[in-house]
Amino acid sequence: MITISVAFELFGGYLFPNKPFEKMVYSNHAYHVTTSTILFIGFLKLSHYMNLK
Repeated sequence: MITISVAFELFGGYLFPNKPFEKMVYSNHAYHVTTSTILFIGFLKLSHYMNLK
């Protein structure tokens, strides 16, 4: 099973061949966006369970 961070690194390597810094920046940005989205969805789920609108 491939993790999401490895998938972003592979995709970044495809977008930026022979450019390690750009690939690293893309991978870090994609990881940050993904984890922030998962955290935000968790907060939305919690507020739904608590009936906060």
